Amino acid sequence: MILTLRKIFIVAVMCGAVCVHNALFALDPSKKVTQYGLDIWDEARGLSAFAIHAITQTRDGYIWLGTDIGLIRFDGVEFTVFNPETVPLMPDNSIMSLSEDSEGNLWFAMLRGGLGKYHQGIFSFYSKENCLPSNEVAEVFVDSKNTLWVGFMHAGIGRWENGKVNLILPDEIPHLNNVRTIFEDSKHTIWFGTGNFKFLNSDNVIAKIPQTTIGYEYPSINFS
Repeated sequence: MILTLRKIFIVAVMCGAVCVHNALFALDPSKKVTQYGLDIWDEARGLSAFAIHAITQTRDGYIWLGTDIGLIRFDGVEFTVFNPETVPLMPDNSIMSLSEDSEGNLWFAMLRGGLGKYHQGIFSFYSKENCLPSNEVAEVFVDSKNTLWVGFMHAGIGRWENGKVNLILPDEIPHLNNVRTIFEDSKHTIWFGTGNFKFLNSDNVIAKIPQTTIGYEYPSINFS
């Protein structure tokens, strides 16, 4: 999802404000949006990003934004921007996706700069030069087993294992090459969304799901 306005809208459950050290609660579906306090952060209040590609909240309470001008941390009052200007080794400022693992590492996908990690004030970056098949990373996702999945624009999908990405790109399913989104459902099945197709991962099996599923038997392949 891309927010193309220079604004971020946060509906706060408590006192109309975001509390840094408290988790955000789900909204009550029986209430109208107008019954909640609504705060707007835009350029006038310190948010200068034009496109917001991803939003997540880490366990320490900070809200993180993946934007077109870099990785932005929000403490409820101020925005701190991390990009090549403020972090010299950071290779790209287009942050497409965010996900936190069980160790408190914040992983982020950079459109042209590979994979990034932030932990306790320290940045680490991974690229095609060392452990990635491509620098065009569109999606990162940590599942319930603490497995980090990495989706690439033109190189498929892989799992982070032993300090590198092990690519999964079966020849039988050549269209699994443009992964835009990853999701885990309540049955712990991992879904991969691509530019033109969707794929299902269950018990180490990938199956292509066509646009019309009526009367169609899914082809599948085991990648274990």
